[in-house]
Amino acid sequence: MDKTKVYLLVILLLAIAVIVVFAQQTIKQLKVSEIIVPKEGLKFKTEDGKVLLGIIPTEYGWSLAIFNNQGKPVAGMFATEYGGGLGISNNQGKTVAGMGATEDGGDLGIFNNQGKKVAGMGATKDGGGLVISNNQEKTVAVMFATEDGGDLRIGNNQEKPVAGMGATKYGGTLHIYNNQGKKVAGMGATKDGGKLGINNNQEKPVAGMVATKDGGGLGIYNNQGNPIWEKP
Repeated sequence: MDKTKVYLLVILLLAIAVIVVFAQQTIKQLKVSEIIVPKEGLKFKTEDGKVLLGIIPTEYGWSLAIFNNQGKPVAGMFATEYGGGLGISNNQGKTVAGMGATEDGGDLGIFNNQGKKVAGMGATKDGGGLVISNNQEKTVAVMFATEDGGDLRIGNNQEKPVAGMGATKYGGTLHIYNNQGKKVAGMGATKDGGKLGINNNQEKPVAGMVATKDGGGLGIYNNQGNPIWEKP
């Protein structure tokens, strides 16, 4: 490399250094504007008086609301007892989604256009949970983590349980219910193998089979749950 190119390179590096130092000094001298929000809150409006943005005090801090051109709130951020929250609304101002901090972690909710909650998920002390509801906010399915694994419960439109399965310390379990929420059948893993039980509509056991350390067992019972025949 000839001397001319070396000189040009040195001059270029010096120029870059000067620009960087000047930029740093300029940034230090810049003053950030501040807006003091009154304790009653603050609203931002258009020239014709439509609210665009609102800052409102709450029990746990402050909330920020965003409005559409029709003056309906469509989004918001807010402080809660456990941290922060976020809400989303449709053009009619109905909440359709929300999330926030909870005692165990986070929570997410989904709503239909009428503002009815139809799904939710969140953190629990054992892991996570999921809830599904119909358009009348009746819970029809629940799934969550437990100490032994997972649990799933299915309900009818009257929120009566009709089926359930889950993990236990010995394996898995399955329960079947009638439309009144009465358990009529169940099976599961046990220490010695498996078991199966049949109940009447009053939840009285009428038949059962079970594995034991010596083989198997079978029992037949009357409608009051009293044994008619058992083997062994």
